[in-house]
Amino acid sequence: MMANKMQAMILEWKEKAQDRNKVLQDLEVYRQVSAMDEAEKRRVSGIHDAIQKIPLRYQHKQWADFTVEHEDQRKIKTIMQRYANTYKDRMIQGNNVIFTGNYGTGKTLLSLIIYQQLVKAGFSCAYEPSLDFLRSLQEKKFAAAGVFNNAMAFYQHISFLIIDEVTEGGGKNRSLTDWESELLFKLINLRYQQQRCTLVISNRNRENLRNCLGERIYDRLADKGIPLAFNWKSYRQ
Repeated sequence: MMANKMQAMILEWKEKAQDRNKVLQDLEVYRQVSAMDEAEKRRVSGIHDAIQKIPLRYQHKQWADFTVEHEDQRKIKTIMQRYANTYKDRMIQGNNVIFTGNYGTGKTLLSLIIYQQLVKAGFSCAYEPSLDFLRSLQEKKFAAAGVFNNAMAFYQHISFLIIDEVTEGGGKNRSLTDWESELLFKLINLRYQQQRCTLVISNRNRENLRNCLGERIYDRLADKGIPLAFNWKSYRQ
């Protein structure tokens, strides 16, 4: 009888131990799920914040929003879809992109469709609508070296940087001033050395863009770069 009682006690202990293990396992699963939920919340919040940084007109635009009416448009759209879909490979190669062409041909729209796809895929992206951001960098340069270096480090390490109106500076006839040219070269060169991908946009043709930017800047953008000319009428007309 004593033996039966002992066996019953042992069985009860085993059941309690199993229950405790089950509770511990459930707690671990809950902890992991909670951590995943928090990570997902941060991911979604990061995507939302990145999209809010681009102009409202282009927010949540998709590939279908880039209208294709003839072959040149189809080719460019296909090239850039492949670029975005294989961006990890583009990063390895450091493939820049150069958009040139007339006003209203969809250059900014296409660039920001790519931006949003890459942001959703987890890549860090930044969009600068003009060279005005260089003035902010210049002001930081004279304010404090540490602040300037931190700002340059941000632009250096962003995975995908878009610079719109890259040929429109603050000089005569919208040319780049000497300090704009020097600062832009420093930024492009830092990204070039780190094989970071940069997309620049200009309403001028490629030859004019080359003359405006100068050989030092253009040479680094063109190395393993993808030049695309948007040579059709404005969508706005």
